[in-house]
Amino acid sequence: MNNLTKNLLKYGITTLSAGGVTLLVLLNYEFWDAPTLVERYRILANAFTIPGVILMMFAALIWVSADGFFDGLAYAFSQAKDRLIPFVGAKRKHETYYDFKQRKQEKRPRGYGFLFFVGAAFTLVAVIFAILHGSVYVPMA
Repeated sequence: MNNLTKNLLKYGITTLSAGGVTLLVLLNYEFWDAPTLVERYRILANAFTIPGVILMMFAALIWVSADGFFDGLAYAFSQAKDRLIPFVGAKRKHETYYDFKQRKQEKRPRGYGFLFFVGAAFTLVAVIFAILHGSVYVPMA
């Protein structure tokens, strides 16, 4: 598969998954039975916000993790496991933190930006519906 096909597949699957979550939220809030336009805009804003924010937060978590933020904690747990459970860490006994970081650096995830961009697109649609909701909504006194 070439690079364009892989990217289209990643973006397509992510968009379909987020669209499925949006549809589930619409069904949960009974969008098709909403009595007013204001209520429909509110439900649509909520339905697009949920998958958008979740995808952007997953992308942020992967980015922080891939940057090595949790390596110290992972090293500490690895060393504790090797010391407390016999014969588990026998092949990498006395691994230094530097060696651990180098080994982890080879396994870092790459190419996860599609999660952020699809999440940002869904959040942008949610903001549009929130603006429409605000322009139609008239508070009762």
